[in-house]
Amino acid sequence: MNVKLLRKIQKAILKEPRRFEMGEWGMRLELGDVPDRHMPPCKTLACIAGHADLLTHPRLFQRAVNDDDHNAIRVRAQEQLGLTDRQAEILFTEWDDAYDKLTTPLQRARWAVKRIDKFIRTNGAE
Repeated sequence: MNVKLLRKIQKAILKEPRRFEMGEWGMRLELGDVPDRHMPPCKTLACIAGHADLLTHPRLFQRAVNDDDHNAIRVRAQEQLGLTDRQAEILFTEWDDAYDKLTTPLQRARWAVKRIDKFIRTNGAE
């Protein structure tokens, strides 16, 4: 497991919370997609896997977003993070109901940091 990259993801999410969204591998935003106050300057959203791909392969990430190729994002992120299929499933697709109840980008970013901390602490088991 690439803990160093996971820590970089945490920092990137906290640096620009408006960019983080667990429901999107990677997505280009248009005006009106989100409230103006939630629009990140880069006009893209990404989940934990999306952030891994963005930080390690920014051009390929943008191409995948433009092509709506979520599988490419997932595959590259899993590889860069050194995760098993089960660990990738846990980190990328399983999250608790508490996340869905959060209403601001900063709340969701803080949730992601805690989620990644737990994932590291349990060696990818939770």
